[in-house]
Amino acid sequence: MKISRRNFLKSIGALGASLSLSPLVHAQNQKPNVLFIAIDDLNDWIGGLRGHVQAKTPNIDRLMQKSHNFVNAHCAVPVCGPSRNAILSGMAPTTTGWYTNRELGLKNFPAIAEEVMGNIPTLPQHFKQNGYYTMACGKIFHHGTSDYRAEKQWHVEQDKYEIKNQEYLDRGFGYGRYGVNDHKYYPFPKDGGQIVTTFGPDAKGKSLCWGELERKDIPMGGLMPDEYFAHWAAEQLHKDYDQPFFLAAGFIRPHVPFTAPKEYFDMFPLESIQMPDIIEDEMKDIPLYGKAMTMGAIEGGDHAAVEKVSPTFWRELVRANLACIAFVDAQIGKVLDALESSKYNDNTVVMLWSDHGQNFGEHRNWRKNTLW
Repeated sequence: MKISRRNFLKSIGALGASLSLSPLVHAQNQKPNVLFIAIDDLNDWIGGLRGHVQAKTPNIDRLMQKSHNFVNAHCAVPVCGPSRNAILSGMAPTTTGWYTNRELGLKNFPAIAEEVMGNIPTLPQHFKQNGYYTMACGKIFHHGTSDYRAEKQWHVEQDKYEIKNQEYLDRGFGYGRYGVNDHKYYPFPKDGGQIVTTFGPDAKGKSLCWGELERKDIPMGGLMPDEYFAHWAAEQLHKDYDQPFFLAAGFIRPHVPFTAPKEYFDMFPLESIQMPDIIEDEMKDIPLYGKAMTMGAIEGGDHAAVEKVSPTFWRELVRANLACIAFVDAQIGKVLDALESSKYNDNTVVMLWSDHGQNFGEHRNWRKNTLW
């Protein structure tokens, strides 16, 4: 067998903005399998890119070491839904008109999507139409494994992480706004988070919070959603298939709220955290609409709220993001380990990407939505 490195897909995604493609050893006359790993809101805070010098991502790093890495890739829109749709449809927002997540709230969104897409297949649909067995778990499109055309894209899908305990649901104060059973972003801290305890339960932007969780405080038997999806994806890699497969595994963290099992927070002592650099008076040449975009979701501005919560809250959030990144890296490691121990290791392309990056106080800006 000959080891080849393939530019399997165009440089379409962002891992803040970066994308990794594994080298491929493939048998003669045999179609390669594809492992398609999506990460939510991950910027360049990974070891291999050194976006933050304290980032601990040994599993992503080991994939990078044997991959093509696209370090000058850019997302189409710095928002989850439009970015993912652009990647998975190959259609730019200038064509589809999809620039925000609000469209997903429309009851007739699937019909609108069909009208815009026409006969153009999505990426998983294309694989399914060409002899691949397609599987998905977690967040691939915005709502989960699909926002439309589910039956045309996947043979098997698993995006349900359903919390039925009202105590857990109350912590989020309705953050599962994308659907009653859309609990992939949970769990919130016990008290609802620092924005809630400071500004009250009706405050906007309450998802900007963190919590180091004991296993007993995590629903679904102590498993975070990403752990559940990692286990599911790993199980699929040890099954037998009579056709090549396309397996998509979508992970939620480091999306807000910044909660993860306590052991990942223990990796980053608060007093050791290195903070982002800030340029004084950098807003002086930003137009008014641009300044408005940077304000965020909380009344008075996200950055002002962060500074009001406590003198250490900014540092706590940076630490929490590093912890959530280390956590999701561990889940990716489980899937990569499963692939390497499977019979498919020598004939599988691995693609790792993120929908867009996120700010952590750089430019006194938080979350996403801006071209920063």
